[in-house]
Amino acid sequence: IRLTDYDVILSRSDVGVSRPIGANYTNALTIEMIGLEVQRGYAAVDATVSGVTYRVVNTHLEVELGKESRVAQTQELVNTLQNETLPIILLGDFNTRAPDGTAYQILLSAGYVDVWQMDSEGTGNTCCQDDDIRNEVSALRKRIDQIFVRNMELPASVMTYTVGDKPSDRLPSGLWPSDHAGVVAHFAYPSPEL
Repeated sequence: IRLTDYDVILSRSDVGVSRPIGANYTNALTIEMIGLEVQRGYAAVDATVSGVTYRVVNTHLEVELGKESRVAQTQELVNTLQNETLPIILLGDFNTRAPDGTAYQILLSAGYVDVWQMDSEGTGNTCCQDDDIRNEVSALRKRIDQIFVRNMELPASVMTYTVGDKPSDRLPSGLWPSDHAGVVAHFAYPSPEL
């Protein structure tokens, strides 16, 4: 049995990127019965947008079965980024419920800010459609996919929303686009005066 899990960051051609890294966490979930070690990790780049450079980090932490591993992975990530002076945008599938999950609380305690602004229904749930993604009615019941920032002042205008979670988003085949909803955040900064 083998499991392959990748973290990627896609960038547009007008965004300068540098200092790319990808790493696995030292703490991995081991399922001894089948001899499987589940490697989770993160990817990071410096991304320059409108003259400002951000450290963008994408991760996928361990699932519910591996709560102890997830907590250890979160602490490892916090420690890895603790001396970063660039503004940090940290995003991914954290597999920890907002607002009361242990890993979520570790991130808040380390100075990260969850940028989620409640949508008109006040939900933002991102997980989880049925495994076969054929369920007729959305089964999203918890918010475990998040976007955090640190080392930056948030602008007055932040707009967040989910995608892939409305009946109109379903594919012609009837499948949902994914078992999770995507999370989008727009930060509106005023243009610098010339």
